[in-house]
Amino acid sequence: MRSLNQVTLLGHCGKTPDVNPKQSRLRFSLATTNRFKREGADTSEQQTDWHDVVVFGQPSIQFLAKHLTRGQPVFVRGRLRSYSVTHEQKTWRCWEVIADDVIPLPKSTGHEPAVPEDNEA
Repeated sequence: MRSLNQVTLLGHCGKTPDVNPKQSRLRFSLATTNRFKREGADTSEQQTDWHDVVVFGQPSIQFLAKHLTRGQPVFVRGRLRSYSVTHEQKTWRCWEVIADDVIPLPKSTGHEPAVPEDNEA
């Protein structure tokens, strides 16, 4: 059986991208927000999820370091990668998006919500 590991996200950049010293990797957080209404509720609620996005490739890194800013809408397409982190005898499973495409979009015209303040990034 074949397998598929593909993710597509549309959200807001959570912070200015971080480029490692060798300029071989760029990392940023991406906020996506889901709006929903609980059964029997009169008002809707929202839940913000934070995604760690990693970009490799010199041309992409240089472009995104110049053009991607906190709060900017951004389209990301790539794949999920999991890894484990162990600290003080506890192990956590972490996930990040290895991006193939990152496209900064025009900033909001004021009709869309800004990046939530509870930035976990």
